[in-house]
Amino acid sequence: MLFFISIGVYILTKIWELFRKNNLKLKSFYKLKGLDRAKLIFYIFMALYYFLIPSIYWFSSDDYCYAKLNPQLGININIRAYLFWIGNNYLTRTLAIILLLGLLFSGLYYFNRKFFE
Repeated sequence: MLFFISIGVYILTKIWELFRKNNLKLKSFYKLKGLDRAKLIFYIFMALYYFLIPSIYWFSSDDYCYAKLNPQLGININIRAYLFWIGNNYLTRTLAIILLLGLLFSGLYYFNRKFFE
């Protein structure tokens, strides 16, 4: 999981470089044109994928659902109760599919701009 998060951090640094190269603020990303806009969209979907998917699967797996706070008293806290939007497997799969489709189409848009412009 740390590997995926480190890839996500690397992608965030690439996004930061893209903004610094074009002298833009975060609110003015719409000023990007052509290949830089396609690259930004692709990087955003990659960062979302590498940050969200591993953490969602980690929290929704059965091994990590219950955190035992005090085994002597038998107190178990259901992590899914706090992160209820993660707990449903159908929701997890749907989010994974949406992010993968976004990654696929943004990648196609980026490579179309890169090689066919």
